Amino acid sequence: MPHLRRGITIDASAATVWKVLSDFEAYAEWTDDLLWATSPGEGEVVRMTIKVFGRPVTVPVLVLDIQRERRLRWRGGSRWLLSGTHYFELEAMGERTRVLQGEIFAGAGTKLVWRVVEPELLAFYDRINLALEARCLAVAAAGDAG
Repeated sequence: MPHLRRGITIDASAATVWKVLSDFEAYAEWTDDLLWATSPGEGEVVRMTIKVFGRPVTVPVLVLDIQRERRLRWRGGSRWLLSGTHYFELEAMGERTRVLQGEIFAGAGTKLVWRVVEPELLAFYDRINLALEARCLAVAAAGDAG
């Protein structure tokens, strides 16, 4: 099973990073690459819009795991054709946080499309990580100023 991941270290606490990552309705304020139709709960199927190859695609996803200040994980796609289990994992490092974003892919179609989708997905993860970092730094600065 192919597994992609990208990491970033953010100069903000895990609490701040989690505050941004778990404010699902505010994603549109800091990224247009990943948008939630509603705030999800663990075990719920919700609609998510992702931007791949420059186009928005809305898909249903099953939220697998929500662990405060630690992990957010969901699965989308067709298990037999092509599915992905996407995650954000947070590792507190004092006032900094290591964020690992990744996805594990499965399904018969994975091998057929892998060479085309891998570079696009890595760029997608990088864009989200950088936008998440910018938002976290702004939230942390506003908290310090307030």
